[in-house]
Amino acid sequence: MRIAKPVLLVSTPIGVAWGLYEAWKVRWWLGLLMALLVGVISLFSWMTVRRIQAERLALEEDPPLSDNTPNETTANADANSPRE
Repeated sequence: MRIAKPVLLVSTPIGVAWGLYEAWKVRWWLGLLMALLVGVISLFSWMTVRRIQAERLALEEDPPLSDNTPNETTANADANSPRE
């Protein structure tokens, strides 16, 4: 995996750019359509990463209450309940 990851990181953008160039040579609107598709996919990937980062930050700032810790409503309900 030490060799495969850098090769993929270099060859993928080259392949996408080459594909866009070849599509432009066939029909200019096809190249434009493919570039638009790559842009939309990149935008949604970026939005997904931003959403995950925002949710992680929100969890770090305000951790959720666990179900095992009593809160005021359950403590008061137990104290006020009639016992037999």
